[in-house]
Amino acid sequence: QGETIGTKSPLLIEIKDDLSGIASYQADWNGAWVLTEYDRKSDRLLIRPGKDMKNAAEGILTISVKDKAGNERVEKISLKL
Repeated sequence: QGETIGTKSPLLIEIKDDLSGIASYQADWNGAWVLTEYDRKSDRLLIRPGKDMKNAAEGILTISVKDKAGNERVEKISLKL
């Protein structure tokens, strides 16, 4: 079962790489691309659920992060809006 989040507050997700650094990142909501903002100072992605995740009230948020060495990590988070 997914975690319930609000649609008015932004969702902050920490991403970081201690060695080579972040090369790219992407977020998808139920397979649809989601606009994200990356704050390098705090190593966090900012997602605005009410604006960018309208197509379904619940689903899977997939976060993909690649570092500059070519390694990739994918996390899937079950959420309800």
